[in-house]
Amino acid sequence: RHLGDKFATRFPGIYQMVRQFDIDPATQTIPIHPSAHYMVGGVRTDDHGRTNIQGLYAAGEAACTGLHGANRLASNSLLEGLVFGEVAGRTCGELINGENAHSPVKVISDIRPSDRSELDLADVRSSLRSVMWRHVGIERQGEHLKEVTEMFDFWARYTLDKIFDDRAGWEVQNLLTVGALITRAAAWREESRGCHYRLDYREAQDALRVHNVWTRGQAEPGTVAVIDVAG
Repeated sequence: RHLGDKFATRFPGIYQMVRQFDIDPATQTIPIHPSAHYMVGGVRTDDHGRTNIQGLYAAGEAACTGLHGANRLASNSLLEGLVFGEVAGRTCGELINGENAHSPVKVISDIRPSDRSELDLADVRSSLRSVMWRHVGIERQGEHLKEVTEMFDFWARYTLDKIFDDRAGWEVQNLLTVGALITRAAAWREESRGCHYRLDYREAQDALRVHNVWTRGQAEPGTVAVIDVAG
């Protein structure tokens, strides 16, 4: 409110929206409520942006650095991307031009042609969006999470084994991978914590006050202790 009439020119989009609800941000507060911004988590990195795969770095929305705690706030990822993007770029530069420089890692694609039928990508995309919202969204329950996991396993059997040349195919494969990870993580966490709410486990459990780290090929996640920061 300290902006007064300047709010309308500084934030014209928000101003027009709140005026539809007869709210004048120059004199009144704007009602807000908690929400989950994107997903809680990401690709785990160290303090240089490095992952456990040689030559693969992550920064910003895609990364889980722990810089902003368990729940990322809106716009924090912009600062995180700027900071870790610069750090990761500098680290990569040192690997190429430093004293112990080596050639970039080569990516070799060795995917065998699939002999399985191909599902309709539009149907898979629509179905996974629907089931994620219905059963892995605001309220979650063990039996439903198990059913969703079985659905993802079925879709993956006929979709993740394919080689696509267009973006739509890659996006569906990525959605299946991330959706399956979120569902398995939600089923594993038999408690309610933060924006994760289980109807069958409504209370937080001290034993599950950890970060869970999932790795391809492993049925169960590893865990990382939560660091308490005083202040």
